[in-house]
Amino acid sequence: MADQSKEKAIPDRRGKRSRREVLAGAAGALGVDSQSTSGTTGVTTSAAVGLHGVSSDSNGTGVYGEGTYGVNGNGSNYGVYGIGATGVFGTSFNGNGMFGQTATPTASGVYGQNDGTGYGVAGRSNNGTGVLADSINGTALLVTGKAAFSRSGKATVKAGNSQVVVKNVALTSSSLILATLQQVEAGIAIGSRPSVISTAKSHSQFGRQLHLVRDVVT
Repeated sequence: MADQSKEKAIPDRRGKRSRREVLAGAAGALGVDSQSTSGTTGVTTSAAVGLHGVSSDSNGTGVYGEGTYGVNGNGSNYGVYGIGATGVFGTSFNGNGMFGQTATPTASGVYGQNDGTGYGVAGRSNNGTGVLADSINGTALLVTGKAAFSRSGKATVKAGNSQVVVKNVALTSSSLILATLQQVEAGIAIGSRPSVISTAKSHSQFGRQLHLVRDVVT
């Protein structure tokens, strides 16, 4: 008959451990503040989420990383995937807020897509350049489709008039204006001359009057 005299293991009388205690018990493997490990720490799971961090602070951070790369993600499709009011937000005090790089000829360093009616990529600057396009040997700016400019539009010379004045356009004496007739009419072309519209203090505001002229010598 089997020996029944062996003592049973004494049960843990503290009851169910709290989540904090469980995490503290695993600190040697995972690493927490003020505790270090000699190797790479991590979590392996067959679930959808390997590691989940939560902060109840209104300005808190669920997962925080420090190093040459604060957070490094490696995925078969997306290295880093973000969901929120802003999917991925980047800020820097002395460099680029967001940097993208690739050597694939059919891909983009930074790619933006909008499935609605908004902007795929938007750039804004109060005092600088909103979007800079630069290429040493290639094409700096390639547009496929329509291009719209806020300082471009149509001006109509009404019947019986020989000119049209376009107002409220910020111009200087060195501004270049391009005007193209939208309707062909024999003997009519476009001429222009600068005119000072108003002078306030020491600043002059320049405008342009576009004139219809006949029999222009080219």
